[in-house]
Amino acid sequence: MTNNTKTLIQADAVLLPHAGWMYSGRLAAQTLKRVAIPRRAIIFAPQHRGGGAEWAVAPHQTWLLPGRNVEADLAMTDQMIQAVDYFAYDAAPHAQEHAVEVLLPILARLAPETKISAAVLAMSSWPMIQRGAVQFAKFLDSLPEKPLLVISSDMNHFANEETTRRVDRIAIDALNRSVVEHNPEFALRTVYEQQISMCGIIPAVFVMETLRLLGRLDRIEEVGYTTSAEASGDTSRVVGYAGMVFH
Repeated sequence: MTNNTKTLIQADAVLLPHAGWMYSGRLAAQTLKRVAIPRRAIIFAPQHRGGGAEWAVAPHQTWLLPGRNVEADLAMTDQMIQAVDYFAYDAAPHAQEHAVEVLLPILARLAPETKISAAVLAMSSWPMIQRGAVQFAKFLDSLPEKPLLVISSDMNHFANEETTRRVDRIAIDALNRSVVEHNPEFALRTVYEQQISMCGIIPAVFVMETLRLLGRLDRIEEVGYTTSAEASGDTSRVVGYAGMVFH
């Protein structure tokens, strides 16, 4: 186990923002620093541009970062693709995607030996999420050591500061209630019905449903919340960011 002391949380999953280091990097790092990072992690991110496989797994053996490389675990992802019908290797949706790459240097700094795999998920129906989670949970249950599941998501986009904080609180409360009631679909319905532009709602609900099936959807802890206005000073058009730990 990397980055492991008695004070760190043995987390099943984390939710991290991905806007960019000047806006959301501090909160992402603060959240990750709360948890013990195991030898493998899987990032689940939204597809911002689309194209290619709907649930596209990065086929890269190595992520190239300035000053260092980060290895993936293709042996594990090979098994994951075999286990889950919707996962497929496809580099195309990753080619111009930032939701995974923004988090890589932070993970590499805190846990340099951790191998990182990643998948970007397109918009999906609840039945598709549920079926995929059933298969993924069975796959995870077969592993001797569970990877850290990393949900890459920003919160509401491009409303003013007051509106963004209000609707983001609705989304965060829905995530909390989904954990308490063991009902991840509630968060999905809430975000859709309230028209909250939380870009990573599909990865979040997929991970939560997986944890529920494993009997691990027990507790969610909000590490912090902020908006882009903290860095930019512009309160007229902001993006919200949350850092959360599932354990």
